Amino acid sequence: TSVTVGALTTVSKPPGRYGAVTVNGGGTLRLSAGLYEVASITVGTAGRIEAGGSVQIHVAGRWSSADGAFLGPAVGSGLTASGIRVEISGQNGSDGALSSTPKAATFGNGDIVHALVLVPRGELVFAAGAIGTGAFFAQDVDVGSGAQLTFENGFPSCTAGSCDDSNPCTIDGCSANGCT
Repeated sequence: TSVTVGALTTVSKPPGRYGAVTVNGGGTLRLSAGLYEVASITVGTAGRIEAGGSVQIHVAGRWSSADGAFLGPAVGSGLTASGIRVEISGQNGSDGALSSTPKAATFGNGDIVHALVLVPRGELVFAAGAIGTGAFFAQDVDVGSGAQLTFENGFPSCTAGSCDDSNPCTIDGCSANGCT
């Protein structure tokens, strides 16, 4: 099921599998602790994705956010970057070439990102004036003029795949403390 957050509205979603996620301008998507598997994420101007607890967001396609967007902890959550892990599996364009567009993950002008972000198959773009706090891994990272990246926490030594115990009755995950 796709998720659409209207302009200037707030929607809360529990962990689960979702189709395309769209947060329209000024909208807020609030996530509770857990694993989110989504097809793609698009965040409009000044849109927000806030985590109230530790989350993993697995994006099968691309991430695109417009200017002034926010990805990070909700006020009062106490989370640091390690509490918000975003894995974006999309590639650049249709062929994955570094010169291809659209890019796998784009954060717009003045966006604020407070998370661990992995884009192993494509380019991660921070446009002019974006502020990123956490750790960032990609095939290529493009940092625009005046953008600032600050290291916080780093990546744990596990991934969701490495934590799979092949038991269909459990939900496997990776946190800052290892497999869960």
